[in-house]
Amino acid sequence: MSRLLAGQRVPDWPVVFTVVTAADGRPEEFRLLWEWARGHRQPSRRSATAALGRFHGALLGLLWATGQTSGRSTSSGTLSAVLSGELVPDWAMTHQIVLQLGGDPEQVRPLWEDVQYSFLLAHDFFPVQGARGAGDLV
Repeated sequence: MSRLLAGQRVPDWPVVFTVVTAADGRPEEFRLLWEWARGHRQPSRRSATAALGRFHGALLGLLWATGQTSGRSTSSGTLSAVLSGELVPDWAMTHQIVLQLGGDPEQVRPLWEDVQYSFLLAHDFFPVQGARGAGDLV
């Protein structure tokens, strides 16, 4: 157990799942950290819901890794909105948040980009008539 907690050994996912669950954590918030530790590559583009889930799950996993399991309720302002899933900040702010949580921004950047990309592809992001609307068409 001490080797696991010191980061000297990365256990199989069922072990991580069991430990996180036993500690009243949410396994989905640790899955990405475990994948990074195992050297897994990011999959291709995801749905907006899945992209947002992975992005926020990674941030919450980083928060948990700092020992702040209740950060959602104790954080204030923008950080609280980001950690609760209400806000996806621009890259500069995301970069600062990840550094503040002790993470590697370059590992989180593909997740942030997937969220941005999924917003662009969302069918309800722009009206069917285009950004200006049907009444403005000449």
